[in-house]
Amino acid sequence: MQNITRKGIKISLIYIIALIMVFPFQNTVSAEEIQNTKENYTSYLTGLIDSGDSGAATVLDQFNNLAPEQQEAFVEFLYSPEYGSTVSNAIKQEENGVRTKNVVVDDITLPVTISKFETITDANSQQLLAVPGVITLHSEAEIGIAGITTSRLITDMKWEHDGSVATKNLTIGQGHNNWNPAYFITETGTYNPGYITGGYAYGWAKWKMSGLSIILCKLF
Repeated sequence: MQNITRKGIKISLIYIIALIMVFPFQNTVSAEEIQNTKENYTSYLTGLIDSGDSGAATVLDQFNNLAPEQQEAFVEFLYSPEYGSTVSNAIKQEENGVRTKNVVVDDITLPVTISKFETITDANSQQLLAVPGVITLHSEAEIGIAGITTSRLITDMKWEHDGSVATKNLTIGQGHNNWNPAYFITETGTYNPGYITGGYAYGWAKWKMSGLSIILCKLF
């Protein structure tokens, strides 16, 4: 639950976002066909940048800031079956207040983090009186490995309020960015437009992650 005050207007909000559903891995290619090297990962990001993905440029900068042995461990982990399960568990733990989990690859420790960013705007935020309006929530959840953003999940939710509580859900939308060549993210839908109960706005969005299995890692 999150309580927001705008110019003396208390607006109550609850939102539910089911971030990732990890499904059984789809082994679309063999291990022999995969060359999960840091050079190939750099080439992959460069290709995305050339196609207009500005976020990939940030990811490449993050990757270049790692030491060579960290880069190798990072790329190995991207292609491992533990990537999907670790990310799923990290998201569940983040909901309970734990944001970081460590994995070990070739004696290199890689922190796995889930970071959430939210922007809430009220169409009547400049009003001095409690008047009806529309609130928009923009929420992003970033999956990070050793400080490198590998995926971003995006949810936008909009609802009406009467100056005190939510009165009508309007829309829920979703999107994503993905910078892991070994895993694929699919948007599987939202509970659109959500629902209202007890003066609170509810809604969720779901994604499916699937990938291929190559490297084994030791988790702790």
